[in-house]
Amino acid sequence: MQLLLDLEYIATIYLSLAIFLFVLPKRKFYYIYLIVSFALLELCRYYKFLPPDPFSYLTIYLVMIGVVYLIFDTDIFGVLFIVTLTFSVQHISYKATMILITLISYNLRGEHPYLIFLFLFIALFNTGIYFSFLRSYRKEHELTINNYYLLIVSILILVLSIVVSYYVEDPILETKNYVLYSLVNVYAILGSVAGIAILFLSSNKTKLEHENKILELILKNDEKRYELAKITHEQINIKYHDLKHYLSENKVNKDDIIEIEKEGKIFKCIYYTGNKVLDIVLLEKSLNCLNNDISFLTMADGNLLNFISSNHIYSMFSNLLDNAIESTMKFEEKDRRIIRLNISKQRENVLIVLENSCKNPPIFKNGELVSSKIDKENHGFGTKSIKNIVEKYNGNYYVDYTDNKFTTKIIFPLLDSHKE
Repeated sequence: MQLLLDLEYIATIYLSLAIFLFVLPKRKFYYIYLIVSFALLELCRYYKFLPPDPFSYLTIYLVMIGVVYLIFDTDIFGVLFIVTLTFSVQHISYKATMILITLISYNLRGEHPYLIFLFLFIALFNTGIYFSFLRSYRKEHELTINNYYLLIVSILILVLSIVVSYYVEDPILETKNYVLYSLVNVYAILGSVAGIAILFLSSNKTKLEHENKILELILKNDEKRYELAKITHEQINIKYHDLKHYLSENKVNKDDIIEIEKEGKIFKCIYYTGNKVLDIVLLEKSLNCLNNDISFLTMADGNLLNFISSNHIYSMFSNLLDNAIESTMKFEEKDRRIIRLNISKQRENVLIVLENSCKNPPIFKNGELVSSKIDKENHGFGTKSIKNIVEKYNGNYYVDYTDNKFTTKIIFPLLDSHKE
């Protein structure tokens, strides 16, 4: 029992750190660094090589930065995140234990119940933090902190909480005012909780910024594709009209007839919907369908989309049709490869309905469509890009799967300024 009490502080630090071992990628031979560092810190504390409290806490914090860097495969800011969260969990657990012990009997400080409550609180807080925040890091195998200011603020909150608690507690205990002592501990807990909240706030913001950057890159890439597709569309149109001119004047020789037969299918992919951008997308995707033996049926009033910017039309329909083509291609039977697109006016709304054959039921999580690809972290942004565009124009996005048919419905309100 006495040995456990002697090892208490360092042991609870490492116990608080343990949750990250199940979440983040670790370096080679990490367990050696873990064991050796624990032994060395305990020896330093036992032989009083550390400075007096509260500076010993700062020394251990700095040492743990090096230890965590050797254990986990992350950068220095990720290390600071881990160490700060570890000390915060330990601090909260200790304060919660002291409140409970004080309410029962302060004399239990050096007895079995104290250690049981302390280890129990660490386990509870670690479990709560894991399911509330850390579980997502386990899926992504990555911890990135870009908002350094929030990280520094969380560290300062932790330091302030520990220092104030240390200098305030002893004088209060001498007066045996356990109620006030418990209130100080509550303050310390709230301070540490605030620090943890700021830590994860910075991390969540980083994830959103990272995702938004990817979506911006996708949109910019779609703009470049649109410019290239526009050139191709114009060239095919010119060729189409030249051949029509030759046919009308009977200036067609044998070679021209062969070329017309060869290019005839391509000319059937030319659309005049009333929206030039949509025509370009439909040409591009129709050619793709043609090359992959996919039946592509379209009834589209492109005039209804004129309130949407060119790059958004191109990006939205390119992603929609790319997903449909990819899904349809999973059928080996060519007669089952079917895509239907309908764009029409329904009352005061623009209704876009895209249907495609779908071999396997899609995966939904919390009502959201999840990518079926193994590398989910780097996929699924096409769907997110579509939803962002739909939301930008106050539209609604729906998906449904029934009997090997996947249906996407997009509804845009037709405002007065958008009506014909």
